[in-house]
Amino acid sequence: MTSSNSLRGRTLALVLVFIGGKIFPVGIIGKIPAVISLSVTVGLLLGGVLLSLWKTRDQASAGSQE
Repeated sequence: MTSSNSLRGRTLALVLVFIGGKIFPVGIIGKIPAVISLSVTVGLLLGGVLLSLWKTRDQASAGSQE
Protein backbone atom coordinates (compact mmCIF):
# COMPACT_ATOMS: atom_id res chain seq x y z
CA MET A 1 0.00 0.00 0.00
CA THR A 2 1.39 3.42 -0.88
CA SER A 3 1.83 6.23 1.59
CA SER A 4 -1.13 8.11 0.13
CA ASN A 5 -3.44 5.12 0.48
CA SER A 6 -2.24 4.52 4.01
CA LEU A 7 -3.02 8.11 4.99
CA ARG A 8 -6.46 7.92 3.44
CA GLY A 9 -7.17 4.72 5.35
CA ARG A 10 -6.04 6.25 8.62
CA THR A 11 -8.06 9.40 8.02
CA LEU A 12 -11.16 7.36 7.26
CA ALA A 13 -10.56 5.29 10.39
CA LEU A 14 -10.33 8.45 12.52
CA VAL A 15 -13.57 9.80 11.04
CA LEU A 16 -15.37 6.53 11.70
CA VAL A 17 -14.02 6.32 15.27
CA PHE A 18 -15.17 9.88 15.95
CA ILE A 19 -18.64 9.28 14.51
CA GLY A 20 -19.02 6.01 16.39
CA GLY A 21 -17.55 7.48 19.56
CA LYS A 22 -20.15 10.23 19.69
CA ILE A 23 -22.60 7.66 21.04
CA PHE A 24 -20.77 7.11 24.34
CA PRO A 25 -20.69 10.61 25.92
CA VAL A 26 -24.42 11.20 25.34
CA GLY A 27 -25.31 9.93 28.82
CA ILE A 28 -22.63 12.06 30.48
CA ILE A 29 -22.45 15.38 28.61
CA GLY A 30 -25.45 15.17 26.33
CA LYS A 31 -25.70 15.26 22.58
CA ILE A 32 -22.81 16.80 20.66
CA PRO A 33 -24.07 19.74 18.56
CA ALA A 34 -24.17 19.13 14.80
CA VAL A 35 -21.91 22.12 14.09
CA ILE A 36 -19.14 20.70 16.25
CA SER A 37 -19.58 17.21 14.84
CA LEU A 38 -19.46 18.41 11.24
CA SER A 39 -16.51 20.69 11.97
CA VAL A 40 -14.48 17.83 13.44
CA THR A 41 -15.41 15.52 10.53
CA VAL A 42 -14.53 18.11 7.87
CA GLY A 43 -11.34 19.00 9.76
CA LEU A 44 -10.21 15.38 9.87
CA LEU A 45 -10.95 14.85 6.18
CA LEU A 46 -9.28 18.12 5.15
CA GLY A 47 -6.27 17.36 7.33
CA GLY A 48 -5.93 13.91 5.77
CA VAL A 49 -6.13 15.30 2.24
CA LEU A 50 -3.59 18.06 2.94
CA LEU A 51 -1.20 15.67 4.68
CA SER A 52 -1.50 13.22 1.80
CA LEU A 53 -0.77 15.97 -0.74
CA TRP A 54 2.18 17.19 1.34
CA LYS A 55 3.67 13.69 1.72
CA THR A 56 3.37 12.92 -2.01
CA ARG A 57 4.50 16.33 -3.33
CA ASP A 58 7.89 14.98 -4.46
CA GLN A 59 6.23 12.19 -6.47
CA ALA A 60 3.94 14.68 -8.23
CA SER A 61 6.77 17.05 -9.16
CA ALA A 62 8.97 14.18 -10.38
CA GLY A 63 6.15 12.87 -12.58
CA SER A 64 5.55 16.24 -14.23
CA GLN A 65 9.23 16.67 -15.19
CA GLU A 66 9.34 13.49 -17.26
